[in-house]
Amino acid sequence: MNTLLFCVAGWIMVSGLIKSWVIRLRGFLTDSQGSVSVDFIVSIPILLAVLVLTSEYGRVLQARSTLDNAVADATRYLSRVPANEADGSFSPKVVAIAEQLITSRINTRYIAIGSPVLTTNGDFTTVSLAASVGVISPALSVLNVGSPFVQAADGSALKDVEGLVITSSDTVRHFGR
Repeated sequence: MNTLLFCVAGWIMVSGLIKSWVIRLRGFLTDSQGSVSVDFIVSIPILLAVLVLTSEYGRVLQARSTLDNAVADATRYLSRVPANEADGSFSPKVVAIAEQLITSRINTRYIAIGSPVLTTNGDFTTVSLAASVGVISPALSVLNVGSPFVQAADGSALKDVEGLVITSSDTVRHFGR
């Protein structure tokens, strides 16, 4: 009898503990104090990531626009300059001026400028020029976006840039005589 009484008393005590834990848990789940700070702590990393990536994307778009305009101006310059009669190429001085038109606008040492190409298409001749720029962006390099392998003028590979490689090309009709 003593054992039975002891078991019943133990059961009552355990059920009382379970009831108190259920009441506490229910109160904890329905309590809304501090929920705003928890929401804030959870959302801050997401908001910061969006802010940083938006800023870096803006920098890349600006670099792309600057490179497009610089390559277009250099190609336009080459379209007005006469080519060598013998081999149909441009003199080194003319090519250096075209390269200066591009490098004066791009603020990086990671730049590769291709040689201008003259192509005859039936009745007219076109000149093409391409350039690539490495945009250093540690935030975007976290995404591990693969960049094409491009060799810079100083011999370094633009693939080693922590960021993105932007390439721009332009082709216009050649009017040089």
